[in-house]
Formats: sequence, structure tokens, C-alpha cells
Amino acid sequence: MKRGNLKQRVLDALYNTPASSKSGNSPSAGSSNATNSKSETDIAENLTSECFQLCKIVRHGFPHRPTALAYDPMQRLIAVGNRTGSIRLLGQPGVDVHVTHDVETAVVQLLFLINEGGLISVCADNSLNMWNLRQKKPGILHTLKFNRERITHCHLPYQSKWLYIGTDRGNVHLCCVETFMLSGYVINWNKAIELSQKTHPGHIVGISENPCDENRLLIAFETGLIVLWDLKMKLIEYRYYSDSPVQSITWHHEGKQFMCCHANGSLSLWNYRNVKPQQVQYPHAKSSDSSKFDNYWPIEKLEWKSCRSSDPFVIFTGGLPQDMDNVRPSVTVMRGKSMTVLEMDYNVVDFIVISKTPWRCDFQDPVALAVLLDKELVVVDLVSPGYPSIEFPHPVDIHDSPVTCLHYVLDKSSDLTPGLYQVAASKPKRSSTSKMEWPMDGGEWSVDSCTGSPEIMVTGHADGSVRFWDASAASLRELYKLRTYKYFKRSSKRNHEVTGTSVSEPPDPHDSDNFAISHIQVCPESRCLLISNVGGAVLFCELNRNEITKEITSLELQPVCESYQFDDSPMADSLQSPGINDSKPLLRQGSESLFPQTTAEHRLLSKSLSDDVRVSAIQHQMSTYAPILKLRSGNIKQSPGFQAELICQITGADIEPHSPITELSFSSAYGVFAVGTMNGLYLVDTVQKKVLLTMASCDLSSDRKRQPKSPNRIKPPTSLGDIVQMCVSEAPLKSPSVDVTDGNALSGNRTPHKESTSSMTSSSSGPPPRPKKPPSRFTNKKSSFSFEKSLDSQTSMATDDSPFSRTSSINELDRPESRDMVTSLIFVDSYPRKDDSTVFPSLWVGTAGGCVCAMELNQPEHRIDVPLMALPTGTIIQMKGSVVNCSFLNSMGVVIPSASKNWKDIKKLEKQNSTESPSNSKRSPDVSRRPHHHQSQSSLNGDKHFMIVTSEKQVKVIALPAQSLLHVYNVPNEAGCILSSEVAVVQAGTCLLCHTSMGYILVLSLPSLSVLLSIDYLNPNDVRISQTLCFTPDAQAIYMPTPSEVQRLTCSVELYESMQEIVGYLFIPCDAPERPNPGFFKSLFGGGVSELDREELFGEAKSGKASRGVAKHIPGSGSMSLEGLRGQAQHGLTEMQKLRLAALERGEKLGELDEKTQRMQESAQKFSDNAHSLMMKYKNKKWYQL
Repeated sequence: MKRGNLKQRVLDALYNTPASSKSGNSPSAGSSNATNSKSETDIAENLTSECFQLCKIVRHGFPHRPTALAYDPMQRLIAVGNRTGSIRLLGQPGVDVHVTHDVETAVVQLLFLINEGGLISVCADNSLNMWNLRQKKPGILHTLKFNRERITHCHLPYQSKWLYIGTDRGNVHLCCVETFMLSGYVINWNKAIELSQKTHPGHIVGISENPCDENRLLIAFETGLIVLWDLKMKLIEYRYYSDSPVQSITWHHEGKQFMCCHANGSLSLWNYRNVKPQQVQYPHAKSSDSSKFDNYWPIEKLEWKSCRSSDPFVIFTGGLPQDMDNVRPSVTVMRGKSMTVLEMDYNVVDFIVISKTPWRCDFQDPVALAVLLDKELVVVDLVSPGYPSIEFPHPVDIHDSPVTCLHYVLDKSSDLTPGLYQVAASKPKRSSTSKMEWPMDGGEWSVDSCTGSPEIMVTGHADGSVRFWDASAASLRELYKLRTYKYFKRSSKRNHEVTGTSVSEPPDPHDSDNFAISHIQVCPESRCLLISNVGGAVLFCELNRNEITKEITSLELQPVCESYQFDDSPMADSLQSPGINDSKPLLRQGSESLFPQTTAEHRLLSKSLSDDVRVSAIQHQMSTYAPILKLRSGNIKQSPGFQAELICQITGADIEPHSPITELSFSSAYGVFAVGTMNGLYLVDTVQKKVLLTMASCDLSSDRKRQPKSPNRIKPPTSLGDIVQMCVSEAPLKSPSVDVTDGNALSGNRTPHKESTSSMTSSSSGPPPRPKKPPSRFTNKKSSFSFEKSLDSQTSMATDDSPFSRTSSINELDRPESRDMVTSLIFVDSYPRKDDSTVFPSLWVGTAGGCVCAMELNQPEHRIDVPLMALPTGTIIQMKGSVVNCSFLNSMGVVIPSASKNWKDIKKLEKQNSTESPSNSKRSPDVSRRPHHHQSQSSLNGDKHFMIVTSEKQVKVIALPAQSLLHVYNVPNEAGCILSSEVAVVQAGTCLLCHTSMGYILVLSLPSLSVLLSIDYLNPNDVRISQTLCFTPDAQAIYMPTPSEVQRLTCSVELYESMQEIVGYLFIPCDAPERPNPGFFKSLFGGGVSELDREELFGEAKSGKASRGVAKHIPGSGSMSLEGLRGQAQHGLTEMQKLRLAALERGEKLGELDEKTQRMQESAQKFSDNAHSLMMKYKNKKWYQL
């Protein structure tokens, strides 16, 4: 009989299911079903595919794994290259440009065309690239790829268009930077060595032109050979031999001496007319004994800068003794007899000395030193005593502690950003930093270009800190930093009692991992912050500009377990006791503890269960539930900023850790926040500071019959690298999708349920005592079963037309235990039940099993006296795969934001309540509007909401309160599964942005779910991108492509065009300084500057063409050639400069036209005179006289 009924139900479901299109072969061909007519939506969709294009806006942070550094003293720009082929160009605050090569290869060296608007990058794939910096988005003009030789060093003199290129074979080639073509002039290695030498000199490590004699070129080889080459004569003038390999060379500004650094940690000073060194010294040697000069680290780079009125600077890196303990990376500054060692926190990659003049033949007078480290850029003031560091205006220390969480805030109310600026202004500045202004202040950027709402980026870090950044401009600006670990105790040792003795163990390396931030929620309207960490702590904070000292209220969230259902299975029979009523569960339902509550029940449990189950139950009973992190007791001093008002901690047992937090949501209008975990849901009241609801995960799922299991089977992170894996993308990113049959809508009875709350204040450092009865959702078991019975009694026939179902496929039972973890939470004023006549405050909960449950929040008038009631409605939406996001639209297609309240209204209510009578003084200042239970006029006229539910495998649009399915979009297999989604507003229209596991970015129209954009953009193998990418309400996306950088991109063409205004100009035309005058006596005695006609010497007319097999020229995608760059600078000029240039060009053209007209007039007059004289000559002559 049962089988016949089952067949009839299946046949009825098939007959009632409308035909739907199958999934296509591309993401844009995903199936979309519309079960209702278009008239039901009444929303005009004005978005088209032309409105969307994926574009990168700006990249924040520090370049990951940097390799090269360059500086333009005229444009005052700095460039940083890294191992992945990216280049960051930095100037004044607001001027921050990121470019990348077409091929992912390391940048070996960077060279500016000083004051020319060009940049040459030398890459590890033996290619030279010319970048055009005169346009807003730099592009590659030329590429020169070497085929047979590897590039090791390049040198470009100031105001020279010929680039010297040294290779691993010891040859020096010359390249014209205007055409990027090689010259036939080549300095071969066999011409540099003597005829008697039989060994190769090695690759070239240094090339430097004499600053006062352009005809002399100094070339250093790896083996220690240094030659002075005469360019005109094409021969060696001097050869210098060093006992140790050479690392770097540098000239004195007078061009008579040069200095070398060596691999043995020594410095050698040479007079170019003497083949023997003038002086050799070990700068870090403590004695003059030469026998000890063989144990020093190599000096990798050297700079020799002269000063006009004091001793010159000799700056180098390395050279420290190898036997020194705790050797730290450093840069040594020598000046006269003084030597200062600047210790760094990370390895030194490169450094440059910042001077104001570009001429090497003049006194340099350096003002600062820029040191590029592995993870930061340090700029040192060389003018002030003690060499203090200069404050960096570009925040590049985002990765100061590893970033574990990203969050974006669009401050539409413009209330949070000014408050954070006020907090930042109240903090004293560091006195150790220099007062010198930032020397790399090139480019042009206007503050007026930043229009619209302020944008804030929030980063959570592994050390428990939360940092707020102003992201309204191209450059980030740090606003505030909250250190959450100050609320907890840091235990360095753990003592255990072993056989009556105290054994001291080393600190657990994973203790610090528990402070890592896992989730962030910010309410800009109420200035509230909700954060959670890996240790199971949830902190509720409010912004306060005053410093306070008080005790923080703390709550413990007891672990929840799944319900144990007794059905016809053998497992159920084995768990039942003959002495217990079948209607009463042996282990408590929902959030009840696993512990038996009475001794009699414990005896019955011991008799009925097997030995293994009984031992496990006893272990649970004897274990003490306590939080992992211990709060500090007593009053805690909190500085201005976000201050903790309430801290909740999920407890765990000694034998099993706590359940990881998977989702957070906060509502300032309701005064509550929700915490979702792997095993359940917690609802906490921020007004009364107590737990309102504790619900097990099984109560949120439509699958009511499952095998019992332990509530905590998730192990804590074993290393810092596992933090993001556990906190950001637990099961939703990897959980297999499940095909679930859609069913009809369900509406539960509006029977209120009794709830128990608990709150406690942390006052002692020891573990909290075990509560006699853990907090439960229901005070008796009868109400629990009545709720389940009401749901089961309303199960109806499954159809594809409705998204609501109480049935699931058998495949769902085979999923891992994380199928019921909470993955989505949202507070909103909507219709939680079918056919509601008005909106109610509600909480919508999504799970990894594909269920979306609605809960009604019943707010009392006096929140201080009466707690808020959370009532399950029985409304369940079934999706395919884990639920990713839920959003709501009103009848006009406008996004319904999460319920919130402005902080000014809260303060106003607090002030009013403080002046009320004592009888009314208990009224809560946070009381928001209560739902009106009468039918509003809009509801009678058919006002409705549209719910957009996104899961891993599909997107559904559901009309509320009718709970009818309007549209469905099924994600094709080629796109993978949806990892994140967000409803965005573009050009007054709404759309849905999705990111899939295969790297696709999808844009769907709302509510029809038509595909507007589908592009395979991101790397699907990069787990960091998948776990950190999040969308913004204005169609932007932020993610971390590297551990130290944050990339911003947009899908909106209109937004991209407007965002281009915030990106500053790199190149600003300026006059170059004249070459310094050598003076009368230097010119008289031959000490002046000797110029060289390089064009005549290296040009094709005299040197010929280079061999075709040496290198290949590849035209770039730049907008103009270098010849055009020098003549046209409209991309870098301001509007007034453009108009002035246009006027000058117009005047020149008019002048040329006037001259041409004058010449034509003179020519016509001359022709007229000649014609008249010819006419007069033959006027009176007869024909026979001609």
C-alpha cells in the first residue's frame, strides 16, 4: 500500500512539473525557468550587456616578493618590481599605479628615462620592455627579446638615448631607446681580456659611464676583472685586477676615482690611472690583522655620493662578520670616520640614494635613503641626526600580520568615516619618525576627484587585530586599528598535574592561532562592529571617542548537538530503553546537553546502551565545557575607538574542541546578532546581554531522520596556514552539490515557544563552573515535538514550481556531517510566512544542506524587562548545494538593506530615557519599530518582496509573501559552483554578481536572472582568491591576489569611468636642470666635462646594423612611440596646460599659414611683373619681327 502511494505521488509530481530548458555548455547558457508571467514582477529591467565590463581599478598593499627598485629624481617617482612581473609606481598620496607584464616573469632591473616619461624593465626571460608613463594607464611601447644571451646588467646615462646592456657571455650591446633597435657597436669579452689570458672573465656585474668623460666606460666582470673602455678608439685603456669577485662599482662625481665592493666583504678604492687599488678596507673588521679578513659576508651593492660642504656618503649592504650571532639584515652608512649600521626587520633586496640633481658630475647632496625589503619599503632621513625613518604615506603594511578576513563597507550615511578620522586624529604621532616630508611626491592628484560615499576596507589579521582603511582614493589611508587580543589572557605555559608533580610544558604553537579573525560585520549606521576569531569568541563593539575603563560582560555559548530521532531503523531500536516512553527522547532535543539530567536517567542509560556508547556518554558527562580563550578579569582600560561591550565564547570539551564559527550577522534595529556554527545557531540580545536562542543544526534542516553523531568533530587549526582554510571557506567551498527536489510552500503555526536565556560576567581567571542545565531553546520537550510535528504534518507533494520542500533526495544522507552548518544569515523586514499581510522583523538562515529557514522576531515594547522572542515559522526553502547568500528586493526592485538604526537616534533615545521618571527609566534606548500586525494599505494592494537565494548550484527568485517561484538559474558544470554573491546597484538597476569555483565572474539581471556578463577571469587554482573575494553593493570586488596585496576591480563600465578620476597622473612636464659648469680652472687643466656624439658613434651610418639572431624586436601596445612622447604630453598635462599647448600650436600654424600666404603673394606679384615686362617687350613688334 505504501509503495502504491509512493508511485502515485511520483507520477503526480511529474505531471505537474512544467518543462524546463537544460543547462547549456557555458555559464551564459545556464537554465533559467520562469514559472510566472512577466507581469507578476512589475519591474522594468534597464540593464544590458553593454553596461558591464570587468576592469581593474587599483591595487593596494605592498608588492609581493619584490626584486627591483628605481627612482626618477626629476619626476620624483619610485618604481618597484617583483617576481611575478608586476610593477608598482608610487608618487604623492593618491598616485599609485599598478601594471604587469604580459608574461609572468621576474623583474630583474628597472631604469627610468629621467624626466622623459619612460621606464625600462629588464625581466628574467631576457627581455627589455619600454613603458609609456605619459598616459594614465601605462603601456608597453617596445619589447626586445634576447635569444642567445642572458641579460645581467643594464646602464642608462642621464639624457642619453643609448642603453648599455651587459650579458652573461661578457658582451656589451647598445640599444637605442627611441626605436628599441640594437646598434652594430658591440664590446666583446675577448677584446676586454689580455691575449695571454685563457679563461673567460665571467658575466658582467656592473657598467658605469664616467660622469665627466662620456668616452670612458667602466665595465666590471664577475671574476674580478675591471676594464676602462675607450668608446671612440674601441680599445681597452686600463685593466684592473681584483683578488675577490666584484659585486658593484660606482664613480666619484669628479670622474677620477671609482670604488668597488667585493664578495669577501671588502671595499676597494681605485684611481682610474693606476691599475692597483689605492685603498682596500674591511669596514666591519675590528682589527687590522689581514689573516682574519676571510670570514665576512659579501657586500652586494655600493653607492658613493658626494656632498658640497661635508664628507661624502658611502652606503652599502652586507659585509658583516659571519661568526657574529643573531646577524640581522642591515644597511651601513659611512661618512668620514663615523659608521652607522641600520638594522632592518627583513632581508634587503635593493636600495637607492635619493638626491635632488640627476647629474652624476655634480655634488649629489643626498637627502634620503630608500631601502627595499622583502615585506616593506623603508625611507631613511639622511639629513637629520640619527637617521630616523620617514613616515610612509602609502600604507604598504597590510600584511604586517597575515590577513585572514576581508570586509568592505560603503558608508552611505557618512557617519562612520568621520568618527574614525576623529579617533585617528586623537592618537599621538610617533616621535621617532622624521619630520621630513615624503621625498617621492611626484605625479598629480586632486582630492576633489573623490566623490560619492566614503568607502572603508576592513582587514582581519592572524594576530587578532582589525584594521580600518579609507579606500575612497587610489591610495589607502589607515584609519584605526583594534587589537582584540588585549581582552584575553596570553598563557605562555600550561601546567599539568602528573602523578602529583607539576610538569611545565612549552607554550603551544597553536595558541596564537586562536586570536585570528575569522568573520567581520560592520554596521556603519549604528557604528557597531561584530567580529569573531578562530578561538570561538564573538566580540560586539561600539565606537566611542572617549577612553573608558570598565568590566566587560561575557556570555558562554554552550555546545549544541543534533536531535536523536527514533524511527524504524535498527540503530533507533538499539538506542531505545524498555523503561522509557517512546515519545520521550533518550538524549535531549535541539540545543539540550548530551548529559542526562537525573541519576535515574543515567542508570537507565547505562543499562540500555552498549559499552562503547556508555563510555562515550560518561566521558561527555565528566568533561568540563569551557572556552579556549580565557578573558581578562576585572576592569579593562579601552582606548578611544571601537570598545567591546559584550564578548560571547563558544565552549568546548577537553576531549572535543568547540564548533567553528561559520557566519555572523548583526541588526542594530533589533538589537540582536546571530552566530552560525558547524553544529547550530545562537541568537544573542545586545540590549539585555543574554542568549535568546540556541538551536541545533538539525532543527534548521528539512532532513529530520538521520543517524546520531557527536556535536563536535571539527578539529582546531593545526597551523597559521589553516586559519583562512577553516574560517573563511569551511564546507561551503568544497561541499558537494546535492540535487534536491523542490516542494510546495509550508507555513508553520504561529505558536510562541518558550525560550531560556543566560548571561554571566567574567570575574575570575579560572575556568567557569559547569552549569547545572545548559541553555536550551525549549523549556520542555513537548514544545519541541510539537514544532517538529507541525512541520511534518505540512509536508506536501514535491514539484519543481515551488522552492519550498520538506523532502530531500537520498543522496543528501551520504553527505559529510557539515551538511547542516550555517552558511548564511540575514536580518530583514519581510514576510517570513506565506500570505502574510504585513512585514515582520525576521531572520533568514541558510545551511550547507541547501535549506533556508525563516524565523520571526517578536519585539516587545520594553526590551529591558521583556526579551525578544524568536519564533520559527516553518518556512523552509530547498536549494541545490550549500546556501551562499540571501537578498531581498521590494516591489520596485530596490534592494532592502539589513535592518539597522542610526547611532544618532540611539543617543537621542538614551538622552530622553535619562530624563524620564524612574518608573519609565527601564525603557530600552535601542527599541526599534515594532511590526504592525494590521494590514497596511500597501499590503492590500498587492505589495510584495522578491527574495533572491543563491546556492552553489542555482539561483532562485521567489515572490513573497505568496512564496511562488518566479525564476531559476542553474549554474552549468563548466563554471563550477558559486562561492560568493552579492546584489549590486548599477545605473539605477539591480543585478546579481557571482564568483564561481572555476574563476568565472557572472552578472545576472534581476529579477529575470538573464546573463549580462560571463567571463573566465580569475585563477581557479588560487585558493587565496577563492577564499577572500567579496563583492560590494556598488558592483566592485576586492580580493587578495598575493598575501600582501588587495586588488579592486569592477564590473560596471560607468563606475570604471568615474573611478579613473581618482587615479592620479604619473608624468608632469618640468624643466630639466642645466649641466653644471666645471669652472675656469677645471676647464683650463682638462678637468672639464667631455661630451660624446653617441648618435654618430653608435648610429647605423657608422656602426651598421646588429645581427638579427641576437635579439628580436616586438612592437608593444602603447599609444605612441618615444619620439611622440617627447613632443606630446597631453596625457599628463592639466586642462589649462592642454589649452595653452593647443593655443600655441594654433598660433604656430596660423603663423606658418601667414608666411605661406605672404610667399604666395610675393610669387604672384613677381609672376605678374614678369608677364607685364614680357607683354611690353613684344607689344609694338610685327609678327615677322619675332
